[in-house]
Amino acid sequence: MNLARLAAVPKNRVRNFLARYLTPAVIAEGRGKGSEQNVRCLYVGEPKFQAYLFDLVFAEKPGIARSWRARLGRLKQVFSKERFDLGVALVPNQYEASLRGLYSYRATKNVRQETDISAPWDELVRTWQNYSETVRRIRKAGLQSRISHDPADFEHFYHRMFLPHVRKQYGDLAYVDPYGEVRPWFDRGLLVLVEQGGNPVAGGLCAIEDDALVFYRTGVLEGDYELVKKGAQAAIYYFMLQYAKEQKLTRVNFLMSHAFVRNGVYKHKAGWGAISSPDEKAAQSLLYFLPEGNPKTVFFLEKNPIIVSGEDGLLEVVTGWSRDVESLPRDEIIHTCRAPGIKRVIVRTNQGTEILDTTEALV
Repeated sequence: MNLARLAAVPKNRVRNFLARYLTPAVIAEGRGKGSEQNVRCLYVGEPKFQAYLFDLVFAEKPGIARSWRARLGRLKQVFSKERFDLGVALVPNQYEASLRGLYSYRATKNVRQETDISAPWDELVRTWQNYSETVRRIRKAGLQSRISHDPADFEHFYHRMFLPHVRKQYGDLAYVDPYGEVRPWFDRGLLVLVEQGGNPVAGGLCAIEDDALVFYRTGVLEGDYELVKKGAQAAIYYFMLQYAKEQKLTRVNFLMSHAFVRNGVYKHKAGWGAISSPDEKAAQSLLYFLPEGNPKTVFFLEKNPIIVSGEDGLLEVVTGWSRDVESLPRDEIIHTCRAPGIKRVIVRTNQGTEILDTTEALV
């Protein structure tokens, strides 16, 4: 398509055309988070995930060494020629095959998490890591629950719980679901409200689909961190699981979480027995390019274990250990990375790779 013809095409069609063949690419450099070393990161893909990734990699806003739009069909040349400590590409699935043999691990931006509640309640609570502490805080704060289908409660939830909670929790990285997208979930669903002294202080937006309670969104009144510390947010999960059990459902679908072991949302859901599984409907592949024996790469993985696709459709964790292999704390690493749905842990070190089976008994 020549420039004259391109100029006559509506802008939205031009954007769609370019997006099919080009993708943003950036090389950023800056002090690594938790380190005094300078880290060079090559990222290719959407800016939204770039912001999330850079917040994990860098201690402060990095400098941009180069920024351009790369051709999706020529990413192999980009990752072969550029120098980096950490390379990451979020690309449409059809381009993944052209990068095989070059990338280290394949993942998706998110993983699914779902808790099986078909067993008796007494058996379930013994397996939930979050249960005892959450019940203690519920009792101490005098929290109770209420199920609501009242549109007035939804207005209160969306404007005074959901919006401020998301904005305070994620700051500049926050994506706020528009009202028009969230309201239909309520119209076919319900709110699990957490109350203190008869006043709603937190809530979860859910819907029953087949034999599952689907958990869409959460919120805390005015995003108040003091209410979170008192257990209001954790109480949503407890009361939601309790409600699902009372309705004789067999599953609670917690939807998606970012595929990082130390992501707070992922960790909390795992603490309620949520089994992780691949996002099979993902239209994009998240590819990691990790130079062998690079201490900066190993340090990043040590601080930010990643969840990747393993064999037989199961998930694995890749983490790092920057000290001597002889001092590798296998039990501690398994304890940190173990979660329902995770088959094994791959530990990258400066000397090589260790494989840990998450079914190993902890000493």
